[in-house]
Amino acid sequence: MAGISQHGKAFIRPKAKAHLLIVEARFHDDLADALLDGATGALDEAGATYDV
Repeated sequence: MAGISQHGKAFIRPKAKAHLLIVEARFHDDLADALLDGATGALDEAGATYDV
């Protein structure tokens, strides 16, 4: 099922719950924190689970 994100782009939400592993390369802590916040927020909204 497709939806519209806050930026106006269509995205697909899987029917089954997904579990993902997020791997970071922390060269710049502030940037890495912002990217992780965005990724985890999108995954939470989609109902997916994850490990960092």
